[in-house]
Amino acid sequence: MIFTSYFAQLKSLPENVIPIAICGKTPAGYDGLIYEKLAPKYKFFMEWKKNHDNNYYIECFNEQILSKLDTSQVIKELYDMLDDSLKDQLKIVNCPPWERKDIHVALICYENPDNFCHRHLVASWLIDAGFDVDEWQKEIFEEYVIAVTGHRPNKLYGYDTDDERYISLKEQMKEFLIKKGCTKAVSGMALGVDQLFAEAVIELKESGYNIKLHCAIPCRNHPCKWPKKSQEHYQWILSKADEVVLVTDAVYSPWLMQVRNKFMVNMADEVLAIWDGSEGGTGNCVKYANETNKKVTIINP
Repeated sequence: MIFTSYFAQLKSLPENVIPIAICGKTPAGYDGLIYEKLAPKYKFFMEWKKNHDNNYYIECFNEQILSKLDTSQVIKELYDMLDDSLKDQLKIVNCPPWERKDIHVALICYENPDNFCHRHLVASWLIDAGFDVDEWQKEIFEEYVIAVTGHRPNKLYGYDTDDERYISLKEQMKEFLIKKGCTKAVSGMALGVDQLFAEAVIELKESGYNIKLHCAIPCRNHPCKWPKKSQEHYQWILSKADEVVLVTDAVYSPWLMQVRNKFMVNMADEVLAIWDGSEGGTGNCVKYANETNKKVTIINP
């Protein structure tokens, strides 16, 4: 997860939330990491200081800073900044920071949360791309998000969901979520693995386990070509979800499934892949997760 905060709060951050300043100039005494690509340009910043025109600032920041950056590359570079000396400080041995669920980045500047500040613009930009970003608060720190990717029924055990292999796989999923301490589980709601995963989460919720189901819908008419029974089951799962997000407002097209997958990976701390190693949508999702330095656990069905 990515947090935002301000310099006055630095002492409240635990040692596994690593501050990275995103301002043009840091206060005296700050000797931490700095990521200048997200800092405002001096010229429009000084003009804003004179006129306090927030709309002018937002327009300049979006045009001169954010429009020139790629969200996934920015996240990768932020985690790359957690270099060997920092990992030694955190007593991490041969383990990159993105493989630990308790290592987080905090983007730092000056203003308190109630004031206009460019870190809020950065947070919105990352959230729109699917990344999980929030202002630092101790009470939200324990959230751990797992997204799933996996095969459709034709590459698994067929369309009979009563097949014992599906039941066994669902139990594996439940055990995995509990072991990882997952608090939010993300399903793309496709037939097969996605919906089996959602069912596992619903069963955990009904048994009293503290977990939320987040459904990421790729397009407006996602299940329109499915049999009636499948569409009814789809709607039943959505009725049990804690959060339902429409990733795009487009009509169905196969390429939107990958857009949905990227959205899910971006918001997750870890990806569970039910994957036999073959090429296809699941393989592409695993590749993207690796490229964005997300931890991936693979179960070969």
